Amino acid sequence: MKWKFYLLAMMTAVATLFLVGCSSDDPEPDPVPPPPPPVDKFFDIAVTDITASTAFVTVTPEDNATRYYFDVLSKADFADYNNSPKAFMEFYIDWLKENNPDFTLDQIFEQILSTGEDSYEFPKLKAETEYLAFAVKVNDDGTIPEEGDTEAFTTIALPPLEKVDCKFVIDVTDIGASSATVSVTPSKTDVPYYFDLITKADYEAAGGDDAAVGQYVTEFLDFLIEYYSMSLEEVVDGIVSTGPDSYAYEGNLDPETDYYVFACGLTTDGRINTDVGLKAFRTEAVKPSDNVFTLDITNITATGSLVTVTTTNDDPYIIDVWPTADIEGLSDDEIVATAEEMYGMWIMFLEGAGDMELDNEGYLDPETDYTVWICGYESGSRTTAVTKATFRTLEPGDPAECTFEITVDPLKATSANVIVTPSDSSVGYYFDLLPKSEYTTDAAVVAMIKEFMQSQADSKGITLAEAVERLQSRGRDEYDFGVEPETSYLAFAYAIGDDAQNLGDVFTYEFTTPEAVVSTATASVTVSKYYNGDELYAADPTTYANAKNTVYIPTIINHSADAVHWYIGLFSGDLTSETEYPDATILYNLIDLGKSVKDYESINFMGDWSDMTFFGVAEDTNGDFGPVFRLLFHVSKEGASPVSDLIGAAGMGRASRSVYMSSVTRMIASADHMRIATLQLESKALSAAERTTLSTRIDARLKAAAADKTAIAPVMRRTFDMQPTAHRVTLSDKASLR
Repeated sequence: MKWKFYLLAMMTAVATLFLVGCSSDDPEPDPVPPPPPPVDKFFDIAVTDITASTAFVTVTPEDNATRYYFDVLSKADFADYNNSPKAFMEFYIDWLKENNPDFTLDQIFEQILSTGEDSYEFPKLKAETEYLAFAVKVNDDGTIPEEGDTEAFTTIALPPLEKVDCKFVIDVTDIGASSATVSVTPSKTDVPYYFDLITKADYEAAGGDDAAVGQYVTEFLDFLIEYYSMSLEEVVDGIVSTGPDSYAYEGNLDPETDYYVFACGLTTDGRINTDVGLKAFRTEAVKPSDNVFTLDITNITATGSLVTVTTTNDDPYIIDVWPTADIEGLSDDEIVATAEEMYGMWIMFLEGAGDMELDNEGYLDPETDYTVWICGYESGSRTTAVTKATFRTLEPGDPAECTFEITVDPLKATSANVIVTPSDSSVGYYFDLLPKSEYTTDAAVVAMIKEFMQSQADSKGITLAEAVERLQSRGRDEYDFGVEPETSYLAFAYAIGDDAQNLGDVFTYEFTTPEAVVSTATASVTVSKYYNGDELYAADPTTYANAKNTVYIPTIINHSADAVHWYIGLFSGDLTSETEYPDATILYNLIDLGKSVKDYESINFMGDWSDMTFFGVAEDTNGDFGPVFRLLFHVSKEGASPVSDLIGAAGMGRASRSVYMSSVTRMIASADHMRIATLQLESKALSAAERTTLSTRIDARLKAAAADKTAIAPVMRRTFDMQPTAHRVTLSDKASLR
């Protein structure tokens, strides 16, 4: 920059003046350096309509062909990526690829990238917080060519809090080791309030005052917003009570633990507006059980056994079967602690009561020593000593001599339930399905599956043998495949080794699917009016917070009495051509890809100001689909109905909570994807520490709110293309279940 050199010359001149003394002449005024040249930005980012929790972002690129991503991050979070949109996007793309292994990069980009001008109202922002809206170019290969552009903004402060004089009477009854019933009676029945539990330790660690409860509630609201993908207002509306209320905490409290019940008024913006009511109580100790267990092990095979449990009372217990090598040397407490760490909250699946039978057939390894262990267990505590019994599984049979009986039942035009019964249940095997036209030779099919298993093992960082172990079957197994009507298929099965090679003959079973049965079940939509989303937002920015720059289309969904399920989708463009978009393509998008809303009686769609096509289809009790409903829908701003027809109309007044809406989708271009679904080799189980006393009550409330048929699935920010498909199923879609 030239002005920097001018400043250097000026500083030299000033220094010279000090050296030679002052002049009697008036000095020339210091020159003002020119401003730095403007930064050339590819994206024009405008942030408008900023509130305490929302901001409307509009991005306009220099050209409409470049694909880009835009979003909003807090200034503090942005610092984690060196304040670089490029660095954030590189991280985000890596995360998307790792967590969406079944999708190609282009399929992911279809969902998240924009072209041309795009806008979105970002919810869930925090008041008085600095944010950066940013946009960054994204190449087709996932590289980021440039740094990107940003626009800073700050959300506004919340209005002053108005305190409400409301007191709470709290009672705690039926206190047990892991249970208690809480009743709350407010002094004012029209004040929305929230009540729940907090351990005394957590309460005191946070300060032991009303502010501690406030911190606890704020953090919990943040968690609920993220977990349920709801706005703050929706979450608050889902959890508050008015008037007397009660809740029975059953089995999710810790024994011998001090708790506080708290109750406090809660505003729609998540602030406590009353004094906090508190009630202390302590859960009881778990009482030891005098239950006596008898274990009888029979029907021992190479891959399983039958364990018969006899008890002396109905006290609860946990039971499992482990390799003896894994349990040797462990004390009773260590065994239970290991199980709790291993299963986390899923330890509930080990629980039982009374006499029972535990059939392990098909789950154990041949020639292995196992130990069955059982002990009384209640509220996370062991209540009896551990009782054990050991056994050894038998030698496996010869895989080369194993034969396979393959049947298909039931067989329908679009589904085939393949059942495989091996002659030896100890032999591990693989089975699958291919169109007969694609089945060349047994060796070629085995080689194809081996190649894919190896690639997946490499990508997951496991051995080929481990991948085989996850995908193979033992004993009788079955899978319901999606298929095409009037098509010949070959179901096949073979004994498989650790190297994914067949250890014997490949057994096949040929069948042909019947002609598709068009059900009499129907689904359609009725649209009488549509509205300008900008006008709705101006009239009610809370209810119609996401309607800006859209056409808002209230839709009634109709279905016949014999429809068990019905699916409705709205796609951009004129897609009424049955030649370009046959019924199979529509079903693939609505059913397989889930680009539809299911079983709703009404929905409020949002879309662009362009032609759109409604699709609908219904399914009957036999799983057959009826005719595809198609409706081309023209919209124009001139044809929009006045918002007064919607707001205040009978039966369509202001919603008690923000209206959920579904955005228009687009048909996605087809992709040549791998035939075997990506192996789902990771498993996630919540640890015992992640269990919360709050989850049961709040989860039930918010799920009930989400299931309310007057509300629709949350807004999708991105749209989709329709994806044509030649097959509604590919080889080994069942592999994703392993």
